Formats: sequence, C-alpha cells, structure tokens
Amino acid sequence: MLKSFMTHLNNCGIVLASKSSRRKRILEEIVGLKFEVIPSRFEED
Repeated sequence: MLKSFMTHLNNCGIVLASKSSRRKRILEEIVGLKFEVIPSRFEED
C-alpha cells in the first residue's frame, strides 16, 4: 500500500519550496521522494 502511494506521489510533480539542505536530503534519501526545488522568496524561520 505504501509503495503504491509513493509511486503516486512521485508522479504528481512535487515542489519543495525551501532552501533547506536538510529537508531536501530527508525527502530524497530517507523518504525516497522525487521533487523539484523552487526556493521560497520568504524568509524561513
């Protein structure tokens, strides 16, 4: 069930609106998501 959900998410075109290298690494390496990084113009806190 989780594998089919991950396949669905990877086909959706996810955008990570963050410059955080830690978030990027977690999503790529640990979760296994494919996404595009488009940093937000707003300050992250």
